[in-house]
Amino acid sequence: MGFFATLFGRKNLSENGRAIYSPNGRVVCYVQVKMGKLMYSVWKDEKVVIRESGLGIALQGEDALETGLAVVRMQEKTFEDTWETDWGEERWIKNAYREVAFYLTEVSGDKRLFTVRFRVFDEGVAFRYELPPQPKFRRLIIADELTEFSIDHNAYAWRIPAYQPDRYEYSYDKWPVYHLNEPSHTPITFELSNGFFVAIHEAALYDYGAMTIKMGRKNCLRADITPLSDGMKAYVDLPFNTPWRMVMIGDAAVDLISNRMMLNLNEAPQNDFSWVKPLKFMGIWWAMYVGEWTWAPGDRHGATTEHAKEYIDACKRLEIKGLLVEGWNNGWDGDWVQNGAHSDFIQSAPDFDLTEVTDYARKNVVKKE
Repeated sequence: MGFFATLFGRKNLSENGRAIYSPNGRVVCYVQVKMGKLMYSVWKDEKVVIRESGLGIALQGEDALETGLAVVRMQEKTFEDTWETDWGEERWIKNAYREVAFYLTEVSGDKRLFTVRFRVFDEGVAFRYELPPQPKFRRLIIADELTEFSIDHNAYAWRIPAYQPDRYEYSYDKWPVYHLNEPSHTPITFELSNGFFVAIHEAALYDYGAMTIKMGRKNCLRADITPLSDGMKAYVDLPFNTPWRMVMIGDAAVDLISNRMMLNLNEAPQNDFSWVKPLKFMGIWWAMYVGEWTWAPGDRHGATTEHAKEYIDACKRLEIKGLLVEGWNNGWDGDWVQNGAHSDFIQSAPDFDLTEVTDYARKNVVKKE
């Protein structure tokens, strides 16, 4: 017992919870079943990052997995490894964390089982829901996720709106947390009054809707999963694991850029990716954004055969191996977001000769993308 007390916390909470410390001891996640509900909080250097927040999953046609819970057992471990990337900014990635899996059951009713697994890194905290098959519980419809992130309302958030026509193509704005009344895309970044910078995001997103963040009950931020066309979040066969929910923490904003939690939480590729070769590329698109050229055909059309050849010449001169061309095909006229159904991805615009540009790029050792 002394070993686990040293390893997982200087104050284990009870038989219903744990204090899980990061390898360097600076980050701690407190997890406990309180009055039948699983709660967690995150601290760094004894300063609060995430106040006590609730966890759970709402199911279509069934009671939510949220209340009336008890801990069956807790499984604890440490892990440390260094692995080599196929490509990226760094060749070697360190993966070190302390983990506790909370095996939970309902104390009444069908006594359904599920697990919430926590991993605490030096750079933050991650957790996910794990749903095993069991009697009367082999396939389910997830109607909502009841994951909360209780952030200080006096903090500031850098966010872009979710569920908008331009998807992720918006400028980040700085908002006080208490004004976050509309859903925001993740990653969403916060500057806390205690000086820490926090980003909430996800990893290992498979067969599930992307997570956005919105204001929930009791003015607490919560996960809002992008729905399917019928409003449900996911149809899953068991066993099933949700994506990891990440709380990345930095002493400065720049620390979030070098945070490698996502890489360590994503599953390793199952296929051969040796054919993927990183390269720099140039693009015919920035001049359209600043208004010098246009996406739509006309006197100032950007994606023309002439311009493409000029860019290919520049790529060759600068030893850049790729060229991205936007606006080369028909359908970019007017509001091309609203008129996306009319875009033609086979026929090029009259002033863009796809074959000529492709041949010219191939001759000049530039890949047209």
